[in-house]
Amino acid sequence: MFVNPTYLRPDHKDADLFASARNIISGNVSSDWINKENKAIFPSRRLIKDIRANFFLKWLNNNFPEMKIVLLVRHPCAVIDSWLRSGFGDGSVSRRRLIDNVDFVSDIEEGLIKEYLKADTDIERLAFLWAFNYFVPFQQFSFGEIKVVFYESLVLSPENEIREIYSFISDDFQDRGFSKQVFSPSSTTSKDQSFFEKGVRLDGWRKDLSMDDIKKIDKVMGLFGFGSLYSFEDGMPNPGELRKLINP
Repeated sequence: MFVNPTYLRPDHKDADLFASARNIISGNVSSDWINKENKAIFPSRRLIKDIRANFFLKWLNNNFPEMKIVLLVRHPCAVIDSWLRSGFGDGSVSRRRLIDNVDFVSDIEEGLIKEYLKADTDIERLAFLWAFNYFVPFQQFSFGEIKVVFYESLVLSPENEIREIYSFISDDFQDRGFSKQVFSPSSTTSKDQSFFEKGVRLDGWRKDLSMDDIKKIDKVMGLFGFGSLYSFEDGMPNPGELRKLINP
């Protein structure tokens, strides 16, 4: 039902999409893939990971307000590098689907749409896709309605970040040795990833992306006001910028 990317206005009405989302959130969808990480016989809570929901997060929030939403942000160069290496595509299909969405084109500043249409390289199209993936929820949510977590901060200070996540989603956090679990890679972690090794470099994308690629990505980020959200020198985020980017 949710073809990637699916853009929905926060007040969008669609009984079929609502039913599909409700089935997923209620745990009424089951498969070996979905259940492979579930080790609990009688689970009391549900964690849903979705890497393709950014364009309708506020719609989900409006329809299921009891559900806490954590938005993970990672350096655009790292994400684009990963997309290119995994065969994600050159961004042209995603652009066509977004541009064909009348609501999306109507809700986004005309200048950004024009620049998006002019993007003629895979790097630029994917940079726009990354930017829109965060521009939309940043515009639709008010500060504090969702928990924004930077991937890089999670890597460098996992215990602090996870405590903050727990404080956002629950008021009964207990440290039950979660540190050990944090450093156990999931089944979806690539074998060549060194996330769990000490001294991991967070700017590994530099070996794959040219300086011209990085400059193109940086230019696109500037169009959205994201120029200071991440450093293109050391690859680290600037959390203080969120106050400027998310609706007050």
